[in-house]
Amino acid sequence: MNLGLSSVFGIFTTNFHILLIVRIAQSAGAGAMAGLGLVLASRYIPYERQGRATLFNTLPMTEVYPLEEVNQAYNDRRGS
Repeated sequence: MNLGLSSVFGIFTTNFHILLIVRIAQSAGAGAMAGLGLVLASRYIPYERQGRATLFNTLPMTEVYPLEEVNQAYNDRRGS
């Protein structure tokens, strides 16, 4: 709910200071989403399927760098 309200308030604000406060509130809500997803996956999904649920929850967070660059850095580090 925090994310949605912050986004709506951010759209209609005309003051920079209010926009800054709204964006801070929005980032606080977004920061909690990753942890909340892991808690929900570990608590409500059967043990046999928790790995896949955790993967789908954390995969968007790990896709910051293109995979080719990560693989190249890994291969350079290994010396191949």
